[in-house]
Amino acid sequence: MTTYISILRGINLSGHHTIKMGIIKKLFAE
Repeated sequence: MTTYISILRGINLSGHHTIKMGIIKKLFAE
């Protein structure tokens, strides 16, 4: 159960990082 939660946390963190990178790329594109 703990492993499952940590995996979900890892996915959440990487997803948040991807969103931040997408926003930064959009700012540089304009």
